[in-house]
Amino acid sequence: MKRSLSTAFYHPNNNTEIPGGDAKKDPAPKRVAPTMLVRDSTPDPIAAAGISPATPIQALGPISQPLLLSMGQASEPQQAPGSTSIQDADVNLADKNGQTRLMLAAQDGDLPVVQILLSNGAATNAIDHKGQTPLMYAATQGHLTTVQALLNAPRIDIHAKALNGATALIVATDNGKDDVVQALIDHGADVYITEYEDRTPLIWAAEKCHLPIVETLLSAPRSTSMQKEATKKRPCTWQ
Repeated sequence: MKRSLSTAFYHPNNNTEIPGGDAKKDPAPKRVAPTMLVRDSTPDPIAAAGISPATPIQALGPISQPLLLSMGQASEPQQAPGSTSIQDADVNLADKNGQTRLMLAAQDGDLPVVQILLSNGAATNAIDHKGQTPLMYAATQGHLTTVQALLNAPRIDIHAKALNGATALIVATDNGKDDVVQALIDHGADVYITEYEDRTPLIWAAEKCHLPIVETLLSAPRSTSMQKEATKKRPCTWQ
């Protein structure tokens, strides 16, 4: 289907005299807005003013941007130079240490940023150069609400291990983050899990003298006499 797009032109306003005639008898021409016309409707630059025989389908008005209609292309809103939407950004881009934006936000306990990143496809199980996940970053610092947000994310791996074999539960235990330890256990963290030196979270808690965490781990559903016996391997002087 062939379409034409006219440019701005003048209607002589009922003037049929040959150009170059008496200027006093020739009223000033009127500017007509550019119009997109239907097929077979060709504007006549010297036709009399009034209702045009062509049927306009859209009055374009003043043109501030190039039109991309001649080849059937639709014009799109232009984004301001230098502006970037989160949809255009790579939310999983990592720095030289393998740290993603989600890891850094989790480390800072910045819950609003964490939630925005998660809703825009940030990888919950991404690892840095040490094998640490965003959950481990949040657990290490004891950011409970951030840990809970990550635990509720789809496909979160609560038992992911860093290069040294530590899990989120182990790093939370090592750093004495009682509330985070409880939240991880409530979400099914394995209290039997070991790092690469075969130390369980309970052994870590006993070694670091984190009494509240020792009690939490001992009261966990999967704690047994074997787990309790493990505390004897790491003597601790309770304060």
